Amino acid sequence: MLLIVFYVPLAVILFFAEEILVAIGQDQAISAIAGQLVKVLLPAIFMGGVVDLLKRFLTCCNYAFVPMLAMVITSFIHVFWLWLFVTSMNMGVSGVPMAMIIT
Repeated sequence: MLLIVFYVPLAVILFFAEEILVAIGQDQAISAIAGQLVKVLLPAIFMGGVVDLLKRFLTCCNYAFVPMLAMVITSFIHVFWLWLFVTSMNMGVSGVPMAMIIT
């Protein structure tokens, strides 16, 4: 529940990241790319919070090896996803958050 309480306002702020960046004086092209990246990354931010909660729960149950092993395995798989989405499928900047969501 606490994760949702913090995620919703953060998601609203990040959804308007492009406009916020332009308002504080960032270049328009950079702001557009950053806004696109953040909008695709929003589900990954929420899932990252859920994964962190599960890691902490498993660590409290003295199963610290399981999250560590999962992190090592997914780190190697993440490189493949990055290659697939960014290079092979020519998704560009949008491919990075897609790889993060899957990993």
